[in-house]
Amino acid sequence: MIMRPTVGWKSKVAEQEAAVTAGTLAPADAYAIHLWPPAFTAAVDTVLAAYERDVAALDTASDEAIWTAVETVVVGLNTADEPFGAIETGEREQLAEYVDAVLTDAGVDVAALTARRDRHRSELTRCVARLVTGRGRRRADYLTTRRPLLTSRPAIGGSPRSR
Repeated sequence: MIMRPTVGWKSKVAEQEAAVTAGTLAPADAYAIHLWPPAFTAAVDTVLAAYERDVAALDTASDEAIWTAVETVVVGLNTADEPFGAIETGEREQLAEYVDAVLTDAGVDVAALTARRDRHRSELTRCVARLVTGRGRRRADYLTTRRPLLTSRPAIGGSPRSR
């Protein structure tokens, strides 16, 4: 099974919590809990689990069914993120790669799927914006590996976002 991005996020939170408890990391330097709070990762896991079930039940020969699953996961992820604002460039890239990997694991030729819409494979989740809105970018329905950062947050406690 493909590892969800949330596994790495939760691992970093646990690692930093352990380091704070051990006294080897100052609490102000424990940024991961602020980037990926448990309620956020739980919400993302719920959306990704539904996506995995949807893809497992897909008729992979149907482009429409595949695009519907991609649209559903993208809209779900953005809805899950609304209260947190935690999906930024790094998370967006990881989630877009995960969406692609789940389809690939199910036997979908993602490069051919996106090519049929005159898009590059890396634009799989970008195409959803056009499906939903019929035009260009719209934050609520848009994940991509090539999207510029729309918002910025200062590093928590002055720590860089190292991953």
